[in-house]
Amino acid sequence: MYRRDSFSILLVTIAAFCFCPHAFAQRVSFGAVTGINLVDDYRSGSVFQPPVVGCEPLCDSAALFTFRDASSRFIIGPNVELRLSNRLLVEAEALHRRVGRKERIQYVPPLVYPNGFTAASREFRGTDYSWEFPILARYRLSASTTSPFLELGPTFRPAENNQLNGITAGTGLELRAKSLELTPRVRYTHWFDKNYGSDPAIRLMRPRPNQIALIMGISRPSTSPAWAAAFGKDVTLGVVAGAGLTDDFPTTTFLFEGVPAAKSFSDSRSPVLGVMVELEALKNLFVEINGLYRPLHLTGQTLISFRKTG
Repeated sequence: MYRRDSFSILLVTIAAFCFCPHAFAQRVSFGAVTGINLVDDYRSGSVFQPPVVGCEPLCDSAALFTFRDASSRFIIGPNVELRLSNRLLVEAEALHRRVGRKERIQYVPPLVYPNGFTAASREFRGTDYSWEFPILARYRLSASTTSPFLELGPTFRPAENNQLNGITAGTGLELRAKSLELTPRVRYTHWFDKNYGSDPAIRLMRPRPNQIALIMGISRPSTSPAWAAAFGKDVTLGVVAGAGLTDDFPTTTFLFEGVPAAKSFSDSRSPVLGVMVELEALKNLFVEINGLYRPLHLTGQTLISFRKTG
């Protein structure tokens, strides 16, 4: 479902921006966004788990689970703006920031495995999210060059089987600094997480539902009559399509008592489709940026069968 929805959104975006540019009455401009997150994404705390009866010797030790936030606070990414009127515009951003946590398990007494290995503690560190996609409507409170504004819209954190959807609201100021247009703002996001319940351990393992960030948008207005521009340069949009020539994943064979029992392999013919943005950075020197969508396929095959004996 997630892959199909993402593919549909991409097709709609391509059709809107590449095939119907003259349907827009106003300009489309590209820029950059940077900023910092002001709060930890995960709570810090510990949860004690007593020994579990019935699975000795692997569960005869108590465990102390300790969780810490390990997210990056730095935010950076591109943005695109569609100005609908002198005061109203729609902005879409692709913000990159690593969102993850650290987990430490301490066993009391140390856990002893059947092979004699002793484990006193274990540590994990992982990244749950890397990208965030806000789609916001921004309304200027005045028509002057320097103007406060309000923004509101949905935000998405894509992840396989773990996607988060939220609502974002913010306020800031549009101002000019020489040839640049700057938009500093304070932004609040609330995430609708169905897995964020009252269980203490789950609350430590899930991101906080509320996020506050300081964001700075940077762009350069263009005096060209072209319908799209990025940092003062005319922009050309197009479509990219193709197919993969190499395997998505390596072929792996799994052994059972020395006999090949199963294998996994991938499809090298997965399609590639996306958008292309091209601008002339210098005379006769063009810079091209592609946003490509390619579904990755992994297939598993069982090589032997097990017969149940009575």
